[in-house]
Amino acid sequence: YFMTVVISEMLYSVLSTLIELAIVYFMVGLKKAASAFFTAFLCVTMLRFSGCGIGWFAGALVEEPRTAALIGIVIDLPFIVLSGVVASDETVSWYLIPIKYLSNVRYAYRTLMVNEFKDLQLDCGNKSCSYNGTKILFDKGISLDELWWPNTACNLGIGIVFVALTALLLVSKTRRY
Repeated sequence: YFMTVVISEMLYSVLSTLIELAIVYFMVGLKKAASAFFTAFLCVTMLRFSGCGIGWFAGALVEEPRTAALIGIVIDLPFIVLSGVVASDETVSWYLIPIKYLSNVRYAYRTLMVNEFKDLQLDCGNKSCSYNGTKILFDKGISLDELWWPNTACNLGIGIVFVALTALLLVSKTRRY
C-alpha cells in the first residue's frame, strides 16, 4: 500500500511541480534557456521527493499527526539553516557538519546556484564588471561541476533511503499488531 502512495504522489508531484515552476521560474526572470528550466525542474522534483521521504518517515515514527508535524519541523529547520542559504559553510561548527551533508535543501540550493550563475555575465551599467556569476559561485564555495553530482544524485538518494526506511518501519509496525 505504501509504495502505491509513493508512486501516485510522485506522479502528481511531477505535474504540479512543472506547473508551479513554469509560473515562478519565468516570472522571477531566471535563465531563459530550456536546459536551465528543465535542470531546475529536475532539481525541484528531487527536492520534493526527498522532502516527502523525510516527511513520510517522520509520520511513520509516531502515532499522533501533531507529533509528526513537530518532528518534521525539528528535522527541517537544521537542514534549512545549514543549507548555505542562511549560514555560510565557514560558519558551521564542526559538530554540525554531518547534519549539513544530510541536508536535502543544501543539495537543491547548490544545484540551483550553479544552474543560474554559471557563466552569467552581470550588467553593471556604464561601468565594466569584473564580477560575474562564476565568481559568485566561487565566493560561495560552490564548484561549477556540482550540477548533477553530488547534488541531484544525493537528493535522489536521500529520497530513496527515507522511502525505504519508512516502508521498513511500517512493515515492522504492522507485524506487531
